[in-house]
Amino acid sequence: MDSTQKQKLKEKGVTKENIKELDLSSEQRKQADDIVVNTKKEKEKIKNDASLTDAQKEEKIKAVEKDSKSKMNNILTPEQKAKMKKKKAKDKPE
Repeated sequence: MDSTQKQKLKEKGVTKENIKELDLSSEQRKQADDIVVNTKKEKEKIKNDASLTDAQKEEKIKAVEKDSKSKMNNILTPEQKAKMKKKKAKDKPE
């Protein structure tokens, strides 16, 4: 993962520190790891697909990221979601 990708994830609130602060259960951690691994595989597959234009790749990658975010959100409890929302609001530059 390059620094641009890491920055994008950080802007979305997906950092190791944030995930750690959420106190995920072992089951949630496993699900989150699976989501991250599958998302990474999907994105690599898209990037390496020579039949797609750059615009198509970008569009597909955005769809994969949106799906991943939705899946991650679905494994969080309401309390964890609130904690994440509060953290993202605090970290947002003004």
